[in-house]
Amino acid sequence: MKKLKKVLSWILAATMLLSTLTAFAAEPTINEDQDVSLTIYKYRYDGDEGAAGTGVIGDESKVPEDAVLLNGVTFAVYKVANITQDENGLQYSTVEAIRSDVGATINGGMSAADIEAQFTEAVLSKLTPVEKTTATVDGKDGIAKFTNDDLSGQGLYLVVETNAPDSVASMVDPFLVSLPMTNVEGTDWIYDVYAFPKNTTAASTVRLKKYGKTGEGSAVGVTGAQFVLQKKVNGVWTTQTKNDEGDDIGTNGVITMSSTTVKISGLSEGEYRFIETSAPSTDYIMDGTAAYEFTVGVDGAITVNGKKTSTVSVVNFKPELEKKVLIKNGSADNASDWQDAADYSVGDRVPFKVTSTVPENINELKHYVLVDTMSSGITMDSTDQASFVVSYYVGTSKVTDTGITTKPVYDAAKNQWTLDLSGDVEKLYNKSISSVEVTFTATLNANALTAGAGNPNTVGLEYTNKIYPKPGDDDQNPNTPEDDSQPYEETKTITDKVTVYTFGLELVKTFAGSAASDSVKATFDLYRPLVSGETKDATLKVNGTNVDVKKAGTYTTDASGKIVINTTQSGDNDKAFSNETYYFVETSTASGYNLLKEPVAVKIQIYYDQTFKTTTTETKYDKNGNVIGTPTVTESGSDSTTYYTDAGKTSATTVTTTTVNVVNKKGFILPTTGGAGTLVFTLMGIVLMAAAVIVFFGARKRNHA
Repeated sequence: MKKLKKVLSWILAATMLLSTLTAFAAEPTINEDQDVSLTIYKYRYDGDEGAAGTGVIGDESKVPEDAVLLNGVTFAVYKVANITQDENGLQYSTVEAIRSDVGATINGGMSAADIEAQFTEAVLSKLTPVEKTTATVDGKDGIAKFTNDDLSGQGLYLVVETNAPDSVASMVDPFLVSLPMTNVEGTDWIYDVYAFPKNTTAASTVRLKKYGKTGEGSAVGVTGAQFVLQKKVNGVWTTQTKNDEGDDIGTNGVITMSSTTVKISGLSEGEYRFIETSAPSTDYIMDGTAAYEFTVGVDGAITVNGKKTSTVSVVNFKPELEKKVLIKNGSADNASDWQDAADYSVGDRVPFKVTSTVPENINELKHYVLVDTMSSGITMDSTDQASFVVSYYVGTSKVTDTGITTKPVYDAAKNQWTLDLSGDVEKLYNKSISSVEVTFTATLNANALTAGAGNPNTVGLEYTNKIYPKPGDDDQNPNTPEDDSQPYEETKTITDKVTVYTFGLELVKTFAGSAASDSVKATFDLYRPLVSGETKDATLKVNGTNVDVKKAGTYTTDASGKIVINTTQSGDNDKAFSNETYYFVETSTASGYNLLKEPVAVKIQIYYDQTFKTTTTETKYDKNGNVIGTPTVTESGSDSTTYYTDAGKTSATTVTTTTVNVVNKKGFILPTTGGAGTLVFTLMGIVLMAAAVIVFFGARKRNHA
C-alpha cells in the first residue's frame, strides 16, 4: 500500500475554506461578539487517507480505527487576517504587520505549496504565534486546544506544526483555518472548530525548499532549479531514481522544482544528500560543490545539520547591477537626481555611478569583474580618470578598512574601464561586503550624437554563476567534470545602461528686403547659463532682468542665413547643448541693417523616454581558464528613444535641434556727404560768415574814427 504522503490537514483546510467561500452571502451573519476556539486532535497513522473533515467534533468518528492519538506534537498558530466585508463580499484582510509581504487580502483557496511559498520564515518572523503541544486533555491524549483567550479574536489563522516526537517521519503541511467557519451545509457559522490532522511514522518524507536571494533583499521562494537525490550505499554516494516504495524520484532521478517546495517520500533509514545540478534560469548562482545532506533515523526522524526537521532549504544568490547618470546641475546626495538618462552640453563632465551588489557566497566565485564601455561621444581624459572613487558597503554603512587596493583601469583604445575584484573575493567575504559603488566622470565630446539613440554608456558585471567541483573532489558528484571538454566553471555577464543626450541649436536669419548671401550676413555671440562655481563672462539684460552668463562661442550666418550648431557640423566651434536657455547677442549685421535691441533667448526643451534591452552572456571555462565553445548571448527587449517637445510629453518628435528665427530690418539712411543739397547749404554758410567778418571789421573802424 502506498504510504501516506499528505495529511488530513490539507483536506480539512480546503474544505473549511471552500465552505466559507460558498457561504459569504448566507445567513445567519457572524456574531462578532462570540468567542472562537480551535481544538486539534493529533493522530499517528500510516494508512490511506480518510474522509475530509468538516470542522465539527463529530469528525472524530471518521478517523480510522487504527489511528493513535499522539502527544508531544507542537503547533504554532498565527493570526494572518481579519474577516471583513465590503462591496466585493466577505474578505480576509491581511494584518498590517505582513500586508506589504502578502498583499491586502488572502485567498481562501491556497494550496499547501502556495501557503508555504507565501508565508516564509521571513514573513512569519513579523508575527507572534501562540504555541501549544498536544497532551492529555479531559482524559484524551493528543489534544492541543486554543481558546479565545489564547487567540486574537475572530479571523483567519495559519496553523504550523513545529515539532514532533522522534517517531514521526514528517510533519503535516501548514494549513489555514477561518474562525469562525461556515458549516458544510452553508447555513450557519461554527465558532468552535475541530481539526484532526495526522502524521506518518513509516518511510520518511523530506521537503526540499528552494529560495533565491537577490542583492540585499530577502530570500523568496523560486522555481526552476534541478537536483538529484543521492544515498550513501556501502560508503558510495549513489543517485536515487526510485524511493523505497518503487515510486519514481523526479525524471530519471532529476528533480525539477516546478514549485518552491517538493516532497520526496518513501525514504528509509540512511544518509542522503541533494546536489544542485541547475540553478533557476534568472541569473542565480549554482553551487555544484555544495551537498545538502540529511539523515533518516531508524525511527524515521529526519535530521538536517544536527537539527530534527523534515525540510532541507537551499538558497541561491545573484547580484544586482545598476548604472545611473546625474542630471545636469543635480545633487549627488539626492537619490532622485540619479537617473537612467540625462542631457548635457558638449564639453561637460558627466557624473556616473555604478552599483553592484555582492552575493553572500562571493568567496566561492572566481570571477567578479565590472566592465564599463562608453560610446565614442563619451571619453575620459586624465582629469576624468583621476575622478574614480570605489566605495564598499555593508547595508548602508560604508566600510573603509577592506584592505582592497584594486582600482579601475581605463583603456583608451577600447574606451572602457575595468574593475577586476576577482582576486579580492575573500576580502569582500570576510568583511561581509554587500555592495560595491563606483563613481566617476566622463566628458561629452564633439563625437556625441545629437539625434537617434543618444550616447549610451553600458556597464557589465561578469560573475561566476555555475561553480563545479574539481575532478577527484567527489567522483560521485554529477557535476564533476569528466574531461577537459566539460566546464570547470561558468560565468554570466549582466548589463545595465544609461544614455546621455545632447541637442542642437539653429538660428535662421532673415534680412528684410534682401536675400542672405556671403556678403549679407550677421555675427552673434552665444551665451549659456553659468554652472555652479564658474566666473561670469558677461551680464545680459533680458526682458528687464539681469542674467549672468558664460560665453559659448561666436558664430556667423552662412550664405543661406543660418547658424547651425550641433555635432554633425564641421568646424572648430561644433557643439551641442542641454535643456537650458541660451542667449544669442548680435554683434554685427549686414550693411544698412539695424542690430537687434537685446539678446535673443532660446529655450531648448526636448524631453525623452528611453527603453533598454537587457543582455546576458554565458561563458564556459576549462580547468586552465580557457573559454570552451562560443559564449551564449541572450537579449530581451529593445533599445529605443522617443523624443517630446515639451514637459507634458504631448507630442512626440524625432527633431533634436531647436530653431529660432531672427529678422533684421533696414535702418534710416541719411543724405550722402557731398551731394547737391549739402553744397547749397555749405555755400550759403560761407557767404553768411564772410558778411559777418566784413560787418565786424567795419564796425571797429568806425569806433576808432
